[in-house]
Amino acid sequence: MSDGTDDFQFDFIEYLGQGLAIFDPSFKLLHYNGKFLEALDLNRDDIFIGMPFAELIRLRADRGDYGPDINDEKIAQFINKVRFGDAACLRPNNAEKKNIRPHICKIHHGAFLVSFDTVANFDSVNIDLNLIDLIGQELFVFEADTLFFTYVNRHVLENLKFPMTDLKKMTPLDIKPLFNHFQFRKLLQEVRQSEEKHFTFETVHRRADDTVYPVEIYLQYNPDTEPDTFTSVVRDITVRKRAEETIRNQAQIDALTGLPNRTVFFDRLVMAQLQADRENHLVALHFLDLDNFKNVNDSRGHGIGDILLNEVGKRLKQVVRKSDTIARLGGDEFAIIQSRINNVDDAEMLASKVLRALSDPFDIANNQLFIGASMGITIYPFDDQTPEELLRNADIAMYEAKNRGRNGFAFYDINMSDAIRDRNELEQDLHGALEKGEYFLVYQPKVLNSSGDVVGMEALVRWRHPSRGVILPTDFIPIAESTGLIVELGAWVLREAASQAVSWQDQGMAKLIMAVNLSAVQFRDAHLIELIRSTLEETGLDPTLLEIEITESTAMDDASNAARILDSLKAIGVRISLDDFGTGYSSLAYLKRFPLDTIKIDMSFIHDILTSSNDAAIVQAVINMGQALDMTVIAEGVETGDQYAHLADSGCDEVQGYYFSKPVRAEDFPALIRNYKS
Repeated sequence: MSDGTDDFQFDFIEYLGQGLAIFDPSFKLLHYNGKFLEALDLNRDDIFIGMPFAELIRLRADRGDYGPDINDEKIAQFINKVRFGDAACLRPNNAEKKNIRPHICKIHHGAFLVSFDTVANFDSVNIDLNLIDLIGQELFVFEADTLFFTYVNRHVLENLKFPMTDLKKMTPLDIKPLFNHFQFRKLLQEVRQSEEKHFTFETVHRRADDTVYPVEIYLQYNPDTEPDTFTSVVRDITVRKRAEETIRNQAQIDALTGLPNRTVFFDRLVMAQLQADRENHLVALHFLDLDNFKNVNDSRGHGIGDILLNEVGKRLKQVVRKSDTIARLGGDEFAIIQSRINNVDDAEMLASKVLRALSDPFDIANNQLFIGASMGITIYPFDDQTPEELLRNADIAMYEAKNRGRNGFAFYDINMSDAIRDRNELEQDLHGALEKGEYFLVYQPKVLNSSGDVVGMEALVRWRHPSRGVILPTDFIPIAESTGLIVELGAWVLREAASQAVSWQDQGMAKLIMAVNLSAVQFRDAHLIELIRSTLEETGLDPTLLEIEITESTAMDDASNAARILDSLKAIGVRISLDDFGTGYSSLAYLKRFPLDTIKIDMSFIHDILTSSNDAAIVQAVINMGQALDMTVIAEGVETGDQYAHLADSGCDEVQGYYFSKPVRAEDFPALIRNYKS
């Protein structure tokens, strides 16, 4: 608008008998006429060019024109309606004040022309035909009785492509394919009899080439003309309709996977329930949560994570019927609505197919990623009635599947709700437990088979709950991991154990190796290396006397990334132990690649070592492999003298378990060492 042409064009509004203002695309004031000031009861000193539309409205509200009930929310709603061209008004607090009812249309360069009706009782709007022509809207005038057009402006000719000779013989019904004669006459009669004498509605118009386009029509009855006429101001709303369609699609489809989203999921679930009621069938709701997805996001980045989610969606489509619904509910959570099934076996069969499909590795960006999923299943109408209750039940069952070991499924059982309620209470109590000093450490000795000496100890955390007493880590560590509290708790355990080791050395105890467990969440934490380095510096503990234990499954979730982290830990000088060995899926190639000092045989193999030839063979194979790789092999969970003797004869380097000592408090550990030696 820098050449002044539009300023000249805007001058025309000063001579029109209606309150008019022009706003730029960001709804800031560009131009206005005197009637506009009258409409808002303003003086020229009250406003300025560039003033936001919202500020104009608030100016009048701040003067108290709308009474005490007006607030920012009502003003914001009014402004949004005006901005999007919807009908809106703000009523005054007394009859002496004027109503504000804006009408808006787009003009040159994305600017907006806003007209204001200010009569107290909302009389019909007087339309200036020249103004309509200037702002680019189609204008029709037709007789009330015959319906023949008596006037059309140039925009009608340009858009509809009918010649003027044809238009003179036509009526609105010739260009409104959605109306029949009776319907249109009924609409005109309603407008005639209404107090306002005007009506706004949407329909479609037909061009000469039979193409149609959506329109918004402002229809006004003119009883004072001879004969009576109607005036239609028509706006092409094709762009708006396309935008609305896009928004509707976006509101229903998950943008990442192209699957139905949570909103559509609930709609489909209701439909499936109604169909099941009519046809006497069952509906199975499967709730999936990917088991190792956070590992992928943390180690590979969100870009790879997004690709993985998309690939999961594709695999689900391969095993689920087209008549069923797969939805992404958010994050790494998916749901399947399996409708029209006859028995629970159908649901179990689908769950098994899904788990098999997701257990195969995903080849993404030259990496093989293993995830798997935990699934919870609930059956309608057996378990509950409402969609929200069914989803909650499936969610509860999914957590039960995770607690059983992941990569499995569980059917909802009403008793699970009590367990979840108990878990939620524990989760609440976990927050603040560290600040309240409710955690403490116990230590279990490790014994060297060749000499019988205690060569180290494992630090184990306990939670002294104010009402439940001492809680074992198996009951609260999984909750701490899922809530993220494990990072803070793990840092406390590391510092406490390191400080205790140094304290015992200062008291004259031998230098023993202190083993500290790292959870999978801690192991993936970006600050892990710095945490261990700073802990060693702060406490003064020799790095060679600190052993970091990680489970086999943690190491193998993302083996190449684990190798990088373990190399960084080894560079600090600490020892590294692979815990629960034999329960995961380690390969010899990675065992050679990892800078391990110790392999710890899982206690499940030790328990039946004397009665199970398979367990005895596995233990012997691990011992032989450890010796071949020059690693220390330790057996945990040793409870009897016969087990100890068998392990010693098999060549196991170290042992740990209740046969030697249960975990004891820090103040009792020195005495335990002295008594053990004696």
